[in-house]
Amino acid sequence: MFVAALDLGTTGCRTFIFDLTGTIIASDYQEWQSFYPSPSFVEQDANIWWHSIKTTIDRAIKKAQNTLLKKEKNLEKNDT
Repeated sequence: MFVAALDLGTTGCRTFIFDLTGTIIASDYQEWQSFYPSPSFVEQDANIWWHSIKTTIDRAIKKAQNTLLKKEKNLEKNDT
């Protein structure tokens, strides 16, 4: 079992995948664009946020799968 956590900040979205001991297995980050319509104003597009959330989750899961496969292969090498 694994846990996913999202960190949505001012400049982008980061997704972490943790194991149950709290070790980070994988992460991914995607920056998003801010819009400045006038001085002292900043806007962000919720559709860009949603796309970044889906993208970083997908990429973090794929990275976690690769990490776990590598660990599994290393264990098999050590067993022989």
